[in-house]
Order: sequence, then C-alpha cells, then structure tokens
Amino acid sequence: DHPMPETRNAVFQKAFELNRTDLFANMAAAMEWLEHWSDALDTYPSFDYCCVFSGSLIYQRSLVELLKATCTRVLIMETTFTGNDIYCEERYAPIANHSDIRFSSVFNAIDLPEDPAIYERERNKAINKYLLAQNKNVSQPDECALLKLNDEWPTVVILGQVLNDFSLIETGVSSVNFYKQLISELIRHDLNIVFKAHPWEEKKSNVIHPLTYSVLTAFTEEMEPRDQAKIHIVDHYPITELFSKADYVVGLNSQSLLESCFYGHKPLQFGRAFFGGKGFTHDLARGDVADAARRMASGALHSKLSMNDFRAFERFITRYFQGHLVSVHKSGSQRLRRIFAPRSIVSIVEPTVPRAKTETARPSVGLDENGKAPSLVRKLRKLEKDPYAFFRDAQNPVMRQMKVFFESR
Repeated sequence: DHPMPETRNAVFQKAFELNRTDLFANMAAAMEWLEHWSDALDTYPSFDYCCVFSGSLIYQRSLVELLKATCTRVLIMETTFTGNDIYCEERYAPIANHSDIRFSSVFNAIDLPEDPAIYERERNKAINKYLLAQNKNVSQPDECALLKLNDEWPTVVILGQVLNDFSLIETGVSSVNFYKQLISELIRHDLNIVFKAHPWEEKKSNVIHPLTYSVLTAFTEEMEPRDQAKIHIVDHYPITELFSKADYVVGLNSQSLLESCFYGHKPLQFGRAFFGGKGFTHDLARGDVADAARRMASGALHSKLSMNDFRAFERFITRYFQGHLVSVHKSGSQRLRRIFAPRSIVSIVEPTVPRAKTETARPSVGLDENGKAPSLVRKLRKLEKDPYAFFRDAQNPVMRQMKVFFESR
C-alpha cells in the first residue's frame, strides 16, 4: 500500500519497525552463509570462474560478496522471456532488470553488420527467437472471455508483474502501490482500463496465490459503479489478445513491454527498464502518472512505433539476441567460448635499479723511491693536460715540430 523507501537505510528501518522477526532471520541467514562460503572457499584452490543464477538470493549474494576479494571471475546468469536464451554477464551484483546492455557503452560495443544483407539475416534470426519463445513460467491460454469495452474510448492495458519479483525489488518499486495510483488517475478520464495480473503469483514462493489480482479487485469494488465499468482485472488471459485490443501498453519494467513492441506498440515504462532509453519506449518516472493519464486520454501521446522507432527496436533486438544473450541451442556455443576465453595476461616485470654514475678511476701507479711517479706516467699526464708543451719539450726533433698543431696555453 506504500511506495518503496528510497534508501537502503530507510528500507532497513521500516523492516526493523514492522517486520523485525523476518529482518533478524534474514540477517542470521546472511551470517550463516558468509561463514559457510568462507570455510568452503578455504578448502579449495582458487577458481577461475564462478557461475551464479540470478544473484539476488541470500546464499548467492553472500558468495558473490566474498568473491569480490578474489581473482575469481563471477558470471551471473538468468533466463529470458523466450525460454531459449540466457543472460551470462561478468558482474558482482544481481542481474534482475540490470543487464549490462542498459549501458550505452555495452550496447554500442555490439557491432551490427554493415552489409545490409547480412544485417537483415541477423535481424530475422532475432525475430525468430521471439516467435519461437517458450516461456518456462507462463503458458498462455488458448481461449478467453470477451471484454466489454467502450468502443468510443481508448484502451489502456496495464501489464502486471509478480509482487515480489526481483526486477521490482532490485529497482526499489512497490508494484501494488503504483498500480493503484495509475488506476486512480486513469479512471478520471474516459478510458477502458485492462489490468493483466501475472498468473505466476499463484506459484511464486512467499505468495502462492493471486495476491495482486485479489487486492486490485477489492480496490476497484469500492469505486463508484461508473468507474467500476471502466476497469477489467484479468489474469489467465492471452497477452497477444490484449496487444491487439490495446491503444496504450503500460507497465513498470516487465519484459512483456518488450514483447508489445513486436505488435507495434510504443509502451510506457515507469520502472527504469533495462531496455528503456533505446528509442522505442516512453520512459517515464513514477511522478509522471497523472500527466501520462491526461495525455493518453487526449490522444497527445504517440502510442505506436514510428518507422524510426521501429528501426531502433530492430537494432536493439538484433544486438540483444544475437550479440548479448546466449542461446541454449548450438549457436550459443560460440558466444560461450568468447565469454570463457582465457584472458591474455601480461606479467609485470621487476624494474632494474640503475647504477649510480661514477668517475673513471685512474689506475693506481706505484711511486719510485723519491715518491714520484715514473717518467712515462708523468709524460702521459703532461700530454693530457698540455699537448703543446709536451711536443715543444720533446727531445725528438720530429716530435717537437708537431707542436704547431696545438695552440700554446
């Protein structure tokens, strides 16, 4: 019923006040797992890789935290909505709604073929991956009841998510609070409102029943009859049927928003989705709900993909499916080989200490009985100091003539 606190400290304080027993249990579990992994890692030689699914659960996060201080490369993995492709990213944080492809540097680093024919082939492969999708959590029903919609009003389809989905928790979003706020703003206008609850809530741990569906149904039953007539709450309903009826598709950061683009929609996303900001979504903050409702009712919000929007969507899914994700089929092997390729390490050499420069020492000369250097040594020193005097005083006449080659000092 309330928005998620904006800071980790505020989350902790709220849990300490309202859910203290659960908070302490989670803290105790974290302590237990940190001790467990510390002992386990000490019994093995260092690992090159550690593969972790999701990274959000306590036993996963505690291991990842410890591995930050080691040379082990951590690869976080997660399934996608297609069921046939997985994320596999080197990172030290949960991956839910935080895939690295959200960064422009990562996104733009995935090269697209310059040859139009090759690009079209890769794009078609990406589209086929969506068409062959087999979502492991949800199977769409074949039949559905007709919704009684007012044909004169635009239809807004809200795609709900599982209440405790990690993509919401890691983003700091209270979904039910957002849905209530959105519906309250939409019913102020002449709009058909269809909310699709996620059927996986009936099987998700710590929910095990259609909680969001039940809460929102009770919420709408307290409204005036005229407002109730605008709202339709569904759960087991073919999402493709809703896409065909929708004028606007709205949600937080569900990957179903990405699916809606295949049907020509330009969805409104309010949950900082990893695929936002790429040119084919309306990227809004939760404070924009009232304004978005007015714009949808007035038709001022462009709800369909333009050709430029669609080209941006094609470029995204081509990079996403063909260059970023790993297929569970044979084609994924090449991508895995690149991810697990050994790194070329250049060893650091030991720097050599330069020797201090020293003057060349004169060779030691033995002195005669009078304490003087030998005659030859004295003459060589004279030649070095005063060549003119050396040749001038030479006993040999020929050598005396060589004095002209030296100036007198």
